[in-house]
Amino acid sequence: MLLPNVILIELCTICNENCFYCPLPVYQEAKDSMRYRTFKNIINNLVKHNYKGQVCLWLFGEPMMDARLFSCIEYIKKKLPEADVPLNTNGFLLTEEKFLKLMALDVSVIVVQYYEKMSLRHLELKKLKNKYPQYRNKLVLFKNTRDNIRNRSGLNPIPAESINTNKVGCMGTGGTLTIDSCGNVLLCCDDFFSKSSMFGNVNSKGAIEIYNDSYFMKIREDLCKNIYRFKLCNNCNAAKNKEINIGVCSNCKSKIYSTDLLDCDYICPECGNKDNFLLKKLRRI
Repeated sequence: MLLPNVILIELCTICNENCFYCPLPVYQEAKDSMRYRTFKNIINNLVKHNYKGQVCLWLFGEPMMDARLFSCIEYIKKKLPEADVPLNTNGFLLTEEKFLKLMALDVSVIVVQYYEKMSLRHLELKKLKNKYPQYRNKLVLFKNTRDNIRNRSGLNPIPAESINTNKVGCMGTGGTLTIDSCGNVLLCCDDFFSKSSMFGNVNSKGAIEIYNDSYFMKIREDLCKNIYRFKLCNNCNAAKNKEINIGVCSNCKSKIYSTDLLDCDYICPECGNKDNFLLKKLRRI
């Protein structure tokens, strides 16, 4: 049985940040957080397969806004003692007390992401690294740059200069299993509206069994060959060898990348203007 290297579980669907490269601030009301029963179904299925990879409790939401986070991590560590449990957060709710509690739960690393410049809170967390040198390597302050920004399968525009500098690549081909808050197994972690949820649901079938379904495996093999069978793939700036649109913001005139600029209103990441972008030109990447 093939096992994924990383499992992404959408435990929480709300966030306290407003990042321009994330669709959640625009569609905050669209999703409910995961039921605890669904979470347990996932972990109990992993136990059957002696899973030892990464189990991540985030997708689009801020995991530290979920009051169940610590109990969920504790459950994972109890059931899957050899599994790796990292944490990805914006850091605004990461107090010293919570940091030490996460260390006591043996969280492998806490990655605090920020964009362009640190806030006062991030500077405080930097001091926390120095206060606890034994955990220095377990608290990572990660700066998001234009080199690793994805357009979330066309939901969000990104600056045009980021088109050919995306270094993350396709998230559907790297041995990652993504499970949304309803328990649906998705093709990709950028599938915000769960449009690729036809592969199965963990409430009726095991997550690993779904991952090994022949149709799901064929779709992932096609992705490795740059064959895209879903619209969300065609709208993604991580996908290669496809046509894209370059638009121009009607307010600040910044060049913005997307693939369906004529169909949707977007918030410009440069000036915050919400408007239809003017189609500028077509390029192939």
